[in-house]
Amino acid sequence: FVAVDSATIQSNTAESQLFGHEKGAFTGAEKATKGLFEEADGGIAYFDEIGNMPLEVQAKLLRVLQEKEVCRLGSSKVIPLEFRVICATNRDLEAMVKRGEFKDDLLQRLNVLPITLPALREHPQDIPELVAHFLAPLGRKLTFSQDALAALAAYPWPGNVRELGNLVAYVAAMVEPERQEVELADLPPKVRDAARAAGGFKADPLSGAAADIGDAGFYEKVGAFESSLLRAEYAKSEGNVSQLALRLGMDRSHLHAKLKEYGIHTARPKSK
Repeated sequence: FVAVDSATIQSNTAESQLFGHEKGAFTGAEKATKGLFEEADGGIAYFDEIGNMPLEVQAKLLRVLQEKEVCRLGSSKVIPLEFRVICATNRDLEAMVKRGEFKDDLLQRLNVLPITLPALREHPQDIPELVAHFLAPLGRKLTFSQDALAALAAYPWPGNVRELGNLVAYVAAMVEPERQEVELADLPPKVRDAARAAGGFKADPLSGAAADIGDAGFYEKVGAFESSLLRAEYAKSEGNVSQLALRLGMDRSHLHAKLKEYGIHTARPKSK
């Protein structure tokens, strides 16, 4: 299995890279060297990002793919070969042919058994398993909340699975070691924004609170955020301050002071 990045094959060195050369074939050719196709004899030649290959180099592939034989640079000896070719690309080669950016006859030689891998946004049902796959080597026992998973499913993933892997690494590094669940608020802003645009999620407390006070200074914005966050969490805890302190990881006396400061907490009526 011989792999090559197609963009690295340049016109001035293409024949040597692809077909090899004999000793003395050019200045610096101190010994005979096999080319990519000869190295792949009996196996597979893999061209990654074939759409990035220069047009001049594309033309050099036509005969070897058709005849399965090469001549090393500096030699007239024909070397018969047996190999398979696999190419990968994230570009639309047919559209490139129409624009004159890719050779039609090369596409016809390569397009024997096309396999289309759908973008991640087309199979969001696989995201939970992919998240678990990327978490496994990171040493973090994390689960994603339903809101967080819904946000991941709503995001369009322009960087596909690689972008998801990077996001999982980011979350694993940023979430506190003692926590085991990833919440919506732990995801990058662009993911949360996409989730809100898709519907079903409320605006972040910070963005809503900050917008309400316009051009206020830093401390005013922080205060607005604290007030908005505490009111939301207080409602979730149904006014149970002890439970709220545990949820937020705050000292009860400090929490009481904050609730009083923002006029949130009122003593619950005694039972009759």
